[in-house]
Amino acid sequence: MIKITDGDSFEMNRSLDQDLTFHALTAELEKRELAFPDTQMKNPGMMTSDRIYTNMALLVSDQCRHSIKMAVFQGHQKTVFKDRKELTGSLFTQLDAAYRLIDFYNGDKACFHGLVRTDSRDYPEDALREVLLNALVHRDYFFSGSTLMHIYSYRLEVISLGGLVPGLSLEALMMGASQSRNEKQAAPSTG
Repeated sequence: MIKITDGDSFEMNRSLDQDLTFHALTAELEKRELAFPDTQMKNPGMMTSDRIYTNMALLVSDQCRHSIKMAVFQGHQKTVFKDRKELTGSLFTQLDAAYRLIDFYNGDKACFHGLVRTDSRDYPEDALREVLLNALVHRDYFFSGSTLMHIYSYRLEVISLGGLVPGLSLEALMMGASQSRNEKQAAPSTG
């Protein structure tokens, strides 16, 4: 019944959990020197007009039920674990923790061209940020499974649930078309 009245957008559906706290969101906004009074909860789609929290609020709340499962493997295969973690809480908390873990295992290398040394990382910071944001913003939260991130010696593998957005073909995607599954999350930030 909820899906019939709310529609097909997970983030705009009413949250089944209405007892939400926003400590991680508040900390993130304070870090960016942004104000977010309770009256603005409706603007980003976190609350309905009758003051009921949406799943968008659930995703950024401390009670977010979705998680990221990260595993670090030695070598090129899933045979020897070096580390594994399940990241929970607000998507902001998960994003920060995932970035820190990947950054910890992100190797440094130096190349020499004559007498000039150039340092670089296995995974550029901009690419990591894009991969992490895309994994969370474009996943299908109707699925309860975790987003998976596997770090190998020479590659990073991200598995985000959902597949292609309905109506978007692989051919269109390959030609550069883009369609957001979670429009409120994908909206450009102001900070």
